[in-house]
Amino acid sequence: MSESPVTQRSVAAAPRGSPLSFMSLALLLFVASAATMAVEIAAGRMISRHLGASIYTWTSVIGIVLAGLAIGNYLGGLIADYKNSRGSLSLILLIAAFACALIPIADAFAAGWSAIWMLSWPARTAVHVAIAFMLPALSLGLIAPMVIKLALDSGMARGRAVGVLSAAGALGSLAGTFAAGFVLIEWIGTMGVTSAAAGLLALIALFSGSAMPRVWMGAAISVAPIGYVWAFTGFDPSQVSRLAVWRSADARPTRPILATESAYSYIEVYAMNESGRVRGMKLDSLVHSEINLDAPHDLQYEYERIFAAITNRLHPDAKQIDTLTIGGGGYVFPRYLAETRPNSKTDVVEIDPAVTKSRG
Repeated sequence: MSESPVTQRSVAAAPRGSPLSFMSLALLLFVASAATMAVEIAAGRMISRHLGASIYTWTSVIGIVLAGLAIGNYLGGLIADYKNSRGSLSLILLIAAFACALIPIADAFAAGWSAIWMLSWPARTAVHVAIAFMLPALSLGLIAPMVIKLALDSGMARGRAVGVLSAAGALGSLAGTFAAGFVLIEWIGTMGVTSAAAGLLALIALFSGSAMPRVWMGAAISVAPIGYVWAFTGFDPSQVSRLAVWRSADARPTRPILATESAYSYIEVYAMNESGRVRGMKLDSLVHSEINLDAPHDLQYEYERIFAAITNRLHPDAKQIDTLTIGGGGYVFPRYLAETRPNSKTDVVEIDPAVTKSRG
């Protein structure tokens, strides 16, 4: 009889529903950590599409994501102490899935919100990142405290439990970082990465939830924004602006022709006139070349005219010359040489094959 109060307290502390095994919790944390880092890597590429890949971009991405995770970890600990159950964990996973699915929409909204255009460049970058990624980072930060609390309530030695879970989280972060940076972004693009993270979180919510009908409904709701993104863009990065009412102003009228994401940069080829024969190329929002396809000798971009002036000054009488161009871009200057100096030999070194394929 004297042991019954202790027994009652231990039963009250146990999570409701059939408990997840310790290895299941470790695997769940591995997956959630991988999704977190994949989203963070994708964030740098998504922001560079609008604001370039500068030190401000990566400082803002790392800082905002860390801030979101810190807030999420704190709130997650409070939730874990208040309501520690499989159902609560499943709900947190669904919230994180929904937040990740919203990223392309939030990113497009931030890109076109004129209220932040007048901010200094660092401030504008930080605000843009916060709008697009603070909520996903915060939601992802909720997961670890709940998983750790469930693992500690399972009766496993506390030091060992925390150590194994910390290792699982770190390994998941490594896996997500390398998978996104080396494979996924080039394969399925940033919208594909954030959507895949949302779908993965919703999927593991199904397996961790105890009330299956409600979890299934919640999973469907959490990934609904992916359908919206697909309907308006087909996951084509050139159509991102269609996700928001506000659109960024451009100094010159342009029309996207091609947009893709390579291992090195976000590449956009756009038309600069109605016929589409005058085109420009941007890499991470910076203009790299412009060309008139009907008149390659009519150089459009100032630095290309400087190249031509120097070449003509040094070799005024030579009809053909041998040159090496480092960085192909739109291959404008090699085309100029082919047009103005027939039979010239021009070697071009371009590190990104996607740039070569995208040239106008």
